[in-house]
Amino acid sequence: AAFTEVWTTASVTSAWVETVVNLNAYAGQQIYVAFRYEGSDAHGWYVDDVTVDYEPAQFPVITVNPASLSKEVEQGLTASQTLTVGNTGNTALDYNVAIQYVTSKSTPDVTTKPIYGSGPAVEEMATEQGNALPAPQGVKHMTGSGTRAILFDNGPFVNNPGAGPGGSDLSQLHSGMTTFGPSINHGGSISVADDFTVTGNPWNIESFTFYAYQTNANNPTPPVSTITSGRLRIWDGSPANPGSQVIYGDMATDVMTSTYWTNAYRVSETAINNQRAIMAIVCSTPGLTLQPGEYWVEWAATGSIASGPWGVPVTINGQTTTGNAIQQTTTSGGFVPLLMGGTNTPYG
Repeated sequence: AAFTEVWTTASVTSAWVETVVNLNAYAGQQIYVAFRYEGSDAHGWYVDDVTVDYEPAQFPVITVNPASLSKEVEQGLTASQTLTVGNTGNTALDYNVAIQYVTSKSTPDVTTKPIYGSGPAVEEMATEQGNALPAPQGVKHMTGSGTRAILFDNGPFVNNPGAGPGGSDLSQLHSGMTTFGPSINHGGSISVADDFTVTGNPWNIESFTFYAYQTNANNPTPPVSTITSGRLRIWDGSPANPGSQVIYGDMATDVMTSTYWTNAYRVSETAINNQRAIMAIVCSTPGLTLQPGEYWVEWAATGSIASGPWGVPVTINGQTTTGNAIQQTTTSGGFVPLLMGGTNTPYG
C-alpha cells in the first residue's frame, strides 16, 4: 500500500525542533512510519528520539501550600494568611476553601477541599413552594381536647422561596453573613440551645421539630435524610447560667421519631446548589407539660455521613441579628453565644 503523508515542513533549521503528529485516525491498525527527506544536503537532516505514545487522560491535579493554616485571632482584631493553590494537571480545577472554627476562641482552620466539615468544627462557613412548615426552629405541638397546634415558632429559615433547584426553597445567606450553620454533632459532644416562653395555660407538648443538614456533594433528587438520631433536654433557665437545671430529657436517649426533607436547601449569598438539603428532625416528648414561664431547649443530632450535622439559623432578609442561641463544645468549657460569621451578630 502507498504511504500517506501526515506531516510536512517547508524547511529545516540547525536547531533541534520537537514535532508532534496526531495518529488518531490509525487507532487499532498496524502501520509503518517512514521519514522522507526531499531536497539537497540530505546528509545534514537528522531525526532522533522518536516515540509513539497515547494522549494522557484529562484531569486536574491540585497542589496546596501549606496543606493547612491556623491562626488565633482575638475578638475585635483581624488577621491574614496566604494559601497557594496550584494545578499541575491538564484541565481546569474547581475547588472550595472551608474555614472552620475549631476552638471556642474561633481559631480558623483553613483547608482546601470541598466544604464537608468535620468533627472538631463548631460552625460551617461560606467563603419551596409547598413547604408545609417553612421555617420553625423548634416547633412544639400540643395534645389534648382533640386538637393539635403549633405552640411556638422560633423564626423562619426560608427567605428565598421557589428559587432553588427544581423550584425548591432556599435558606440563603445575605448581608455579608458567612455561617451556613452551627455544628449540632452529638457524636462530637456538641449541642445548641435556644429559649422559648410558655404563655397562657400550661402546654402539653407532644414533640419538637428541629432543622439540620449534612453537606453532601452527591445529593440525590429528591434528597434523602441522612440524620440518624435526635436528642433534647429542657432547662428551666439558660444552660449558660450555673443555677439552671434540666427538668426534662437527657442527651443520651435518641427521641427522633421521623426525619424528612423540607423542600429547601441552605446556600451561600452568591452560589446556589443542592449540597445542603435541609431536613426536619421530629423529636417526641411524651409526658411533657410546662407551666407558663421561660425555658431553654438543648438539642443535638447525628448523621450517617461525615459532615456535621449542622443546624439551620433563623434567616430573615435584611436582619443580621435573629436570636440568642448558644452552643456547647468540648473546647468551650460551657455554653457560649453563637455569632454569625461575617457580621459577628447573634442569631437564633
